[in-house]
Amino acid sequence: MSAASSPPDDSALRAIAAQWTIRRDRGLSASESIDYELWLAADPRHAAAMQRSAAAWSLLDRIPESAATPVLAAAPSGAARSSSAPSRQVGALEVRKRARLNPNFGYANDPPIAAAAD
Repeated sequence: MSAASSPPDDSALRAIAAQWTIRRDRGLSASESIDYELWLAADPRHAAAMQRSAAAWSLLDRIPESAATPVLAAAPSGAARSSSAPSRQVGALEVRKRARLNPNFGYANDPPIAAAAD
């Protein structure tokens, strides 16, 4: 592997895996499915990153809707958030809620998922 094709750092790999996790949750188009499978097969670290991302994503399903709804309603929309843990959790809940409620989430408005150099 040359320096020009060095692997992405951990944070970039986590971000790409998170994008795939969100898109897979709302359903992939045929083209996205192919892109996902190619990305997954390109490097064994991709599968490991997806397992970690999917595990974290599934934890959001354990949050009762009755607890999530008031928190989401009280969260400032579009406002800058602090770096505290509760704000990050609310951010994840918002993403999950939007991905589930909006069938176009992640399609037209999202840039293509960056391909990791292999």
